[in-house]
Order: sequence, then structure tokens, then C-alpha cells
Amino acid sequence: MNRMIHKLIVCSLVASTFLVSNTFADEIDESVKVVPTRTASAFTQAELSKGAAKVALSVANAREAIYHKDAKGAKADLQKALTEIKVIDNLRPTEAIIDHIAVAKKHLNYESTREVGQDLIPIAYDINQLTLSTPTKNAKKHLANAKKAIASGDKKGAKKELVALEEAVNVTGVYLPVNETKANIYKALQALNASNLKQADTVLKKAENSLVIMSVTSVRPVAKAKKSFYDAMVDYSHGEYAKAKEDLHQSELWLDKAMHSSDAKTRDEAKKLKEKTSALKNHLSKSTTDAEAKINALWAQSKALSQKDAQSIASKYKHSKKEVAIKSDLLDAKLHVEYAEIKQSIYGTKKEINAELEKAKGSLKKASQYADANTVASIKVVDKSIDGLEQDSKDGVVDTKAKYNDVRIKMDKLIHQF
Repeated sequence: MNRMIHKLIVCSLVASTFLVSNTFADEIDESVKVVPTRTASAFTQAELSKGAAKVALSVANAREAIYHKDAKGAKADLQKALTEIKVIDNLRPTEAIIDHIAVAKKHLNYESTREVGQDLIPIAYDINQLTLSTPTKNAKKHLANAKKAIASGDKKGAKKELVALEEAVNVTGVYLPVNETKANIYKALQALNASNLKQADTVLKKAENSLVIMSVTSVRPVAKAKKSFYDAMVDYSHGEYAKAKEDLHQSELWLDKAMHSSDAKTRDEAKKLKEKTSALKNHLSKSTTDAEAKINALWAQSKALSQKDAQSIASKYKHSKKEVAIKSDLLDAKLHVEYAEIKQSIYGTKKEINAELEKAKGSLKKASQYADANTVASIKVVDKSIDGLEQDSKDGVVDTKAKYNDVRIKMDKLIHQF
């Protein structure tokens, strides 16, 4: 019964994917080609989503066949899954590069340039693999510049080039742990060839547990909203109030998309940002009280949320579920600390500042429930520092930049463990 319910859930997922993109081809096969443009077309995005859903369905069908002792049928289903994965590999050539760039950028914060230089090796390899299907001239230029900056010890210059490199290889994709899923499918096929149905099912169960299907882009909706908030800041400061209003409307549209994220925290924060954006947009004019400060605060919050979103993606399939859960809570805590600083330095009340800091402490408490003794000790140090920020807020201390920076450094070191 449980297997049937599970299969029905997977089938529903596939059906919903097809309904969203019913104007596109009904079947994916190996004739699908990568369109040589920097950003994937809507067609490619739809094919990626459908392909990932088909992988999940094929794995579910294989497990169903194993349950009925049908090794031959299970093998056929797994071969279908491998075919879909091959197509996805062809359609999403830059996903790995985005992950590697994210890691390199983070390492620049606390590693030596020599260590970060090692992060550029897989980036260079993947870009070479891209050459036949996607323009890579600009990407290669920024990679070369990043190497030069790292060789000379210029971390700031290296980070600037990595940001430009990420922009050069932007592509819409489906985040699917392709290599891990493929490896598990091959292990299952080996077990089936050895008539070991139980082992095959165990491996496929592992594949299902790691297989998360979600539409995600290297330029995610929150990042797009951030860009629109920035445009609104510029336009409002230049007296272009109608344009600023339209920019806020664009932010609303992107936040709408972010509200459908697979990450609960992103959904929740995107909804709050959209509500604030709508309230400001509806009454925006030259005479709106604190309009510039409010737009600036929205931009800063969307920036913090976008960075948290990107950082969580980079490690989603590189750690155990327990480690991913701890890191997720730590990233949530850091997000609320950054929100508190925004409300402290740009626009917000004492009540709002303390509310964000309390949320940060709540996320730290959640992380402590699963963490080992050493991590719990580090969390307590951060928690104590946040207590200090709360006290400063209550006492009306204005210059808290150094203390917020200290908390960020402690949290980054803690997050780096995962």
C-alpha cells in the first residue's frame, strides 16, 4: 500500500510538470539539442523539469518492479532513467560550474589564495566541456582574470572576476544530483545482474532520498527581485517616481516566483518582502515618508536572502541529511542577523531589530538539537554575541557595525564546517 501511495505521489509530480508546460513536446529523447544562447529558453527549462520528473518516475517504477520480483522490468526502467539523465546532462551543462564558483567565492573569505586556486581547476574543466554547445569566450576571459588575481594574491579582484564569470555562464536548469543518481542506478543494475533484488532496492531507495526535483536558476527569482529593487533605488533617487514604482512591481513578480521555492525559508521571507513591497508601491510618490530608506532596506534584505539561497544550494547534496539540516538552520540564523543589521542601520524599529535577533537565536537553538558537542559550543559563542546585539538595541547604541561584523565572521566559520 505504501509503495502504491509513493508511486501515486511521483506520478502526480510528473503530471503537474506536464500540465505546467503542456505547450512543449510531450516526449524527451536524445534528439533534443542545446540552444547556443547564454540563458536557456523556456523550451529548455520545460524539458529539464519534465526530464527530472521522468527520472523520478522511472526509479519509482523500477522499485515497483523489484517489489514484484520482476528484475527484467526493473532493468528496463533504470535504462529509461539513464537515458533521461543523459538528456538532462546535455541540457544543463553549466550547473556544476555555478556550484564551483559559489564554493570558490566563499573560500576567498577565509582561505589562502593558493587554496582557492585549486577551486578553479574543476571550473576550467567544465568550461572546456561547454565549448561545443555554449558560447564561452567571456567565461574563459573572466576565469583567466580570476587566475591572475589569485596568483598575485588579489582576493578582491578575484571575487569580482568570479562574479562576472557566474554571470557569463548563467543558465536555467533543474537542480538534480545527476552524478549521484547515475552512480546509484548503475549500482542497482549491478545488483540486479547478480540477482540481488534486496540490495538493488536499497540503492534505489537511497537514490530517491537524494533526488530533489525543483526548478532553480543560477539567477534565482530572489536575485532578480534584488536587481529590480536596486533599479528602484536608482530611479527614485533621480526623481523617476513612475519608473521606481514599475521597478517595485517587477520585484513583486519575481518574489511571486520565489514564493514557490522548494525552500520553506525562502518562501516565507519572499512572502514578507512582497507584502512590504506592495505596501510601499501602492503609495509611492515624491512625498512618501522615508521612501528611499525603505527601498534601500528592501534591496538589502533581498540581497541577504539571495546569498543565503545560493549558499545553501552549493552544499545540498554534499553532506548527510543531518548536516544539511544543521547548515540550513545556521544559514537561517545568519539571515535574521543580517536582517537585524539592515533594520538597525537603514530602516527599522527597536522592536523589529530584536524580533529578528530572537528569530536568529531560535534558528541556532534548532541547529543545536542535532549538532555534536563542539558545534554546540561554537553555537553558544554566537548566541552570546547576539545577546550583546540585543542589549545594544535596547540601550540605543547606534554604532554596532563592528559587533555585527564579528557575529557574521563567527557564523561564517561555523557554517564552513558543513
